[in-house]
Amino acid sequence: HSRDQLDEITRRTLGHYTDNAEGFAAGTWDHDVSQNIHALLSAITEPAPLRILDLGCGPGRDLVALSALGHAPTGLDGSAKFCAMARAASGCPVRISAIDCQYVQPAAGRRTDPPPSTGDHRHLTAQRTLLR
Repeated sequence: HSRDQLDEITRRTLGHYTDNAEGFAAGTWDHDVSQNIHALLSAITEPAPLRILDLGCGPGRDLVALSALGHAPTGLDGSAKFCAMARAASGCPVRISAIDCQYVQPAAGRRTDPPPSTGDHRHLTAQRTLLR
């Protein structure tokens, strides 16, 4: 796929999530992802609290869970609507950005612990595969 095609896929995907944000939040908020979060945190040897970047944070469910465990998560999502919902639900910093997995890296001089993946890995995996 060309860069233009990938940009169109991204635009359509983000449009879908934005148009369906409330329904998505209602349908996924109560999903128990504690096992995934526990698996992630148990694999990290750094002491808490961790600074965790939640790529594709959606409406903020995992930000809330990570904050409740004493960590300092930051959300990143491509949907402005999801970012607003995540900020309101979690009180965490949330930034809007389309996630281009070719260029995801911490800013110079900053450290970010590994990001969790409780669902959005399917988008990143698809994009990574398309870029090969």
